[in-house]
Amino acid sequence: MSEAVARLPVATESRDGYSRDKFRHGNAGADPADGCNTRAEVLIHEAVDPPAVGPGCRPTGGSWWSYDDSTPVTSAGGLDIDHMVPLAVAWDSGGPADPAGPHMSGAVIRE
Repeated sequence: MSEAVARLPVATESRDGYSRDKFRHGNAGADPADGCNTRAEVLIHEAVDPPAVGPGCRPTGGSWWSYDDSTPVTSAGGLDIDHMVPLAVAWDSGGPADPAGPHMSGAVIRE
């Protein structure tokens, strides 16, 4: 891994042209008809102890494992799922050059 990281190009970051409004948000989830947004789908899929799924696909209860600090998490609100890399940082790091176009890929947004 360290060899791969060492081969990454280093470039000057630029926030020129950045606007939060340029990012589309793929929040409908894999099946828009089921009412689950991407965050709920990830919470359900990644749970160690599956949560109950209520109206509007709202997960309640359950538990998760935090790989960042090797601890159990019992409150979904304590988990960062939507933006592990802030959008502005993704932009600064070359997002405008993404082949998906000026709105950048959905994968960046759901990172």
